Amino acid sequence: MAADDDVGTGCAPGRRAPAAPGPVGTGGPGHGCAIGACGGPWRAPWQGRDEIVQGWLGQRDEPNQTSFRWSVLHETADMAFVQGATDYHDEPTRTYSNLWMIRLDAGGRCSDFTEWWMRHD
Repeated sequence: MAADDDVGTGCAPGRRAPAAPGPVGTGGPGHGCAIGACGGPWRAPWQGRDEIVQGWLGQRDEPNQTSFRWSVLHETADMAFVQGATDYHDEPTRTYSNLWMIRLDAGGRCSDFTEWWMRHD
């Protein structure tokens, strides 16, 4: 079973990755999802590390633009659920709640990541 820190760094927020071998992302080993992600609901997935990194960087938040808090709700050897909240400090200020479903491979790395988010009004 992965530790909370492992789950929290397994995938970047807002991305969906189909199961595939090997880690990707900008943080090095253990800090990325499997090959494939997308930039939003119902969009075609980005494929391969270069396309995923380019897509993530194209949608990144600027330093100090957001704050994020999270906690693991439930974790097994092959799946974890994380609840999070993201506060955007630029105008207009806004907050989003997040629920992540993270599937883990036999090595404890993310093999599939799904995020549901809801804007607070």
